[in-house]
Amino acid sequence: MGFFSYECKRCGRSILNVHGVEGGALNEWMREAVAVEENGTILKGTYDGYGRVNDHDLSDEPAVWHLACWELAGKPTEYPGPSGGASDQGWFYDEGDYDIRDPRLEEKPACGGAYTLEVEVSFTEGELSSAEEAEELEFLEREIRTHLSDVLRMRVSKLGVGSWKKTT
Repeated sequence: MGFFSYECKRCGRSILNVHGVEGGALNEWMREAVAVEENGTILKGTYDGYGRVNDHDLSDEPAVWHLACWELAGKPTEYPGPSGGASDQGWFYDEGDYDIRDPRLEEKPACGGAYTLEVEVSFTEGELSSAEEAEELEFLEREIRTHLSDVLRMRVSKLGVGSWKKTT
């Protein structure tokens, strides 16, 4: 059989191969794979583009993850059904399509998926009246919420992952 690849069970992107990804590349993590086979065998290592992980032939219908995705999915050991075949074969893709950071390197919030932003504002004593300070603080809060929402919405859109909703 010729060159081919699988879609990762978690992220749906191709398992890249050792021949197409240089060491030290941003997407180097995408060539490290974990395959769970119907018989319960688990193989971990570098994918070669020809149906082998660390020189071990995979079965006809393995479930395959990027190692990073497998770890983030909780290291499943049960066979969930086969991975789909990658339409780009893990090789024939446009430059930039797989310029993706290892998701294990992303900062994880400690509070279950939400970040809290604290902003401290202080005024020099006597500079503004109490009413002016309150008005200025309301203005700053409104501006921060508006612009932060725009920035976060743009980043989520650009990365194509996650979601963003504005809360009060």
